[in-house]
Amino acid sequence: MDAAKGQYIHWLEDAVRLLNPEGILLSDNVLQEGELIESRYLVERRNRTIYKRMREYLYELKHNPSLITSIIPLGDGVTVSVKQE
Repeated sequence: MDAAKGQYIHWLEDAVRLLNPEGILLSDNVLQEGELIESRYLVERRNRTIYKRMREYLYELKHNPSLITSIIPLGDGVTVSVKQE
C-alpha cells in the first residue's frame, strides 16, 4: 500500500480480504518521517489527523488475527504483513 497515508485504515479491510493465504501486504511511509513515534502534542496541528489514522492503521495491522506484521524502521517506515491460512 502506497497512497494517501490518511486513507490506509479505510482500505485495510478490502486489502486483507483480497489477499490469498500467505499473501504479503507491504505498507510504505508508516512512520511519517519519525513523527509517529512522537507525542501527539508535538505533531503539527495540520498533521494530527494523518497521525491519528496511521496509528489506528498500525494498531489494526498488529492486532488483526489473520495477519503477522513486522514494522521496519527503514526510511519513512515500512510494514510487512503476511496473511495466515
